[in-house]
Parts: sequence; C-alpha cells; structure tokens
Amino acid sequence: MRAHWAFEVKNSQTAHRSDLRALRAFLADYPEAQAALLYRGARRLLVDDVLCLPVDEFLRGVVPNRPLLERVTTAPSSPTR
Repeated sequence: MRAHWAFEVKNSQTAHRSDLRALRAFLADYPEAQAALLYRGARRLLVDDVLCLPVDEFLRGVVPNRPLLERVTTAPSSPTR
C-alpha cells in the first residue's frame, strides 16, 4: 500500500471527471501517492484511476491506530463516466 494519500471532499451526490482535476494534478506531481474523492453519493466508483467513495463509508472505516482506507480500498462497484 502506498504511504501518502490526497483527499478531496465534495458536497455532491455525484462524482464527475471534472471534480478530479486537482487530485489528478497532485498525482502528476506525486506519482507515488494515492488519491480519493469523498462525496455524498451511495456508490464506490473508480474514475480515471481515482477512488471515489461515499463519505459515510469512508468515515465508518476510520479506526484508531489502523491505516486509513484499510477496509475500503477493495474494487469499486463499477466504473463511471
């Protein structure tokens, strides 16, 4: 698992490619990092190799003294736009 993560949080029920612009720029500068978009939607998605997670799923997976995203990095339910 990679050590560095970049997160962006959107107050939206949908995840769009345009929402990932800043995360893709970050990944271009730091290719060793991983990125995740947290949003208010209900489905786990993979958009342009960026994991998009429902924020409530992410928060339920946060456990003290355990790596972030340890339980939520499994394959997304389906790719999107």
